Amino acid sequence: MTATTGFRNGRVRVLIVDDEPALTDVLSGAVEEAGWRPYPALDGQSALRIARGCPPHAVVLDGMLPDPDGLQVLRRLRYESPELRVLSKSQILDHVWSSSFDGGGNLVEVYLSGLRRKIDKGRAPMIHTVRGLGYAIRPVEDGR
Repeated sequence: MTATTGFRNGRVRVLIVDDEPALTDVLSGAVEEAGWRPYPALDGQSALRIARGCPPHAVVLDGMLPDPDGLQVLRRLRYESPELRVLSKSQILDHVWSSSFDGGGNLVEVYLSGLRRKIDKGRAPMIHTVRGLGYAIRPVEDGR
């Protein structure tokens, strides 16, 4: 089965990998609401096993997973499924708004800021900036 078969024969398959069950549940719910089919995994080994059985169209991956870490999982997924695409922030901007769009250099950050306001309203923050890497999502009870 190719990565595009699911688009024609059923719902989009989204592999969701995070070691925090509450976050995996929230993301799975959002994926279902979008009409897609979530495949949650709580660790890298489970994610690889799921992907081998049912190749995903998209992957939401915690880069800070314990062994194997998110980068190792991503490398393995791409090795086993070369058609799996990985997009950088600049590629997302180009694909969503097009390269001719002049939304400024912080467009992704502006949208992330709005997401933070919605998620963190009235409680400790869940989304944290990791300098030089991107963003980390930590459960509220983490206290950091």
